[in-house]
Amino acid sequence: MTPEEIAIEQAAFEFARVNRASLARHIADTAVYLSEEVPFTVFMAGSPGAGKTEIAKAMADDLDERNLSLYSKRVLRIDPDDFRSLIPGYDGRNSYLFQRAVTKILEKVLDRAFKKRLSFILDGTMANLGVAKRNIDRVLGSGRKAQIMYVYQRPELAWQFVQAREVTEGRNIPLQEFARQFVAARRNVIELKCIYGSQIHIDLLIKDFDGDDAQQVELDVAGDTIDALIPQIYDQAQLVELLAEV
Repeated sequence: MTPEEIAIEQAAFEFARVNRASLARHIADTAVYLSEEVPFTVFMAGSPGAGKTEIAKAMADDLDERNLSLYSKRVLRIDPDDFRSLIPGYDGRNSYLFQRAVTKILEKVLDRAFKKRLSFILDGTMANLGVAKRNIDRVLGSGRKAQIMYVYQRPELAWQFVQAREVTEGRNIPLQEFARQFVAARRNVIELKCIYGSQIHIDLLIKDFDGDDAQQVELDVAGDTIDALIPQIYDQAQLVELLAEV
């Protein structure tokens, strides 16, 4: 990184460190979200551009429609990507400089969600196995049920959505990083099922699998089911080569 980039990253991290508690109270606001006797947690998984955020929003809206409270929402949707806009210096193109700061804020938001017994959907890729395991261990250790919603989109389409989003929102994801997350998300979801077995529930949503905006949903899938429905065709290098031509 250049000296300027290092300075931006450090300033963002320092802002997150100093303000994380107040930001967490704002994001996980108990005046807005219900504290539940039996809260639940859903982890989103899948590549950038797969449509995870749209699915997460639809899930939260559906649950809120069935909420009997007129004054509170039932489900907190946590999207770490949204945190970047809370940090001074973020302009979309420099999103990679804000990852440490975002992680710092996310840790505090999750602490508050667990402490206040809030049901939440965590929007992410699950491209980091270590982080995913820590989060699942914490969910299970708190007596919650752990569910993963794995959203799969063909890499060509997902990459096109990522590029279109960069034009409209300014948020940049390099091709190498997209390919890494695409491959890692699938691998990690299968690995997590092997590790935790029946302790976690995985649903698979395949988008645009036949090119006409159709969706296929498979509930409570095993690793071999994921393998059969979306076989690993490319490694990261092959995927980069393929998408460089898109």
